[in-house]
Amino acid sequence: MQRTTIKTIGATLVIVGAVVFLYFTMTPSAPIINPKPFEALGQTAAEEAHKWIGNGGRVALISRDTRLFPSPHMDYMRGAFLKYLRQLKISVLATNLLKEDPLRAARVPPADYQELLQKLTDKDVIVSFLGPPILSPEQKKKLPEKGPKVVALCTGSVPRQVNLKELFAENLLQTAIISRPNPETVLPKNGNLRTWFDHFYLIVTSANLNDLPGPADTPNR
Repeated sequence: MQRTTIKTIGATLVIVGAVVFLYFTMTPSAPIINPKPFEALGQTAAEEAHKWIGNGGRVALISRDTRLFPSPHMDYMRGAFLKYLRQLKISVLATNLLKEDPLRAARVPPADYQELLQKLTDKDVIVSFLGPPILSPEQKKKLPEKGPKVVALCTGSVPRQVNLKELFAENLLQTAIISRPNPETVLPKNGNLRTWFDHFYLIVTSANLNDLPGPADTPNR
């Protein structure tokens, strides 16, 4: 009886070990993510917001809600953004978390943008990790003459899909962060976030609109 029990336990351990082995050998592991490019995006967005904020002004952040759809990239960006603003003692008025699938193109509902643009003052800054404000002519008519400044991530194909020059001309966009066309294949070796940012991205304001890529130059990342 005792020998039978020992054999049963031994066989069970062998089966469990085999199952564990198969799980770890056949289940693909999660890809390793380098946080530096995304932390660089978040910190630089905060730096650009700081340039536009007025005395006593506040920042409203538009970001993806990663609780429903996990996105380490967005978490790295938001963490670096909030950390830098805390260092500057800048008040974050609100974090607008949109429940959007990360596999879908990033778009902020026009009504959400309109509400923020109407509610905030010209001393405040809206920072959007999900693109620029895309409003209808009727919505634009309802905006105040002097509203908050807007800093928006417009990476990937956004410059090809949205007329950013028009948004600058309408004073609906003050800073756009775009992908750098054809970045070097050799990655930065140091940990300086600004170096990582300059490797992958460009800052566009009304002073350098010619840096906006044309349809053929827009990267597909």
